Amino acid sequence: MNWTRSVEWDTARRDLIQNLERVTEDMGHARNVELAKDLSHAIAADRELIAPSALLQRARVWLPTIDARAGNA
Repeated sequence: MNWTRSVEWDTARRDLIQNLERVTEDMGHARNVELAKDLSHAIAADRELIAPSALLQRARVWLPTIDARAGNA
């Protein structure tokens, strides 16, 4: 495995988790209008709206199990 790829993947995982942590912390301050917009977009796209805290929990569990090769695939 290429060392640079591994470092880039580690950085991407860390950045994603930090971003989800920030979004999760900010959710308490979200305006109802923003929440309604996100929900309407999810419904229009026939997708589920997953809470940032749930995404963060999954990222903390799954991301460490994915290596750079699998992540790039």
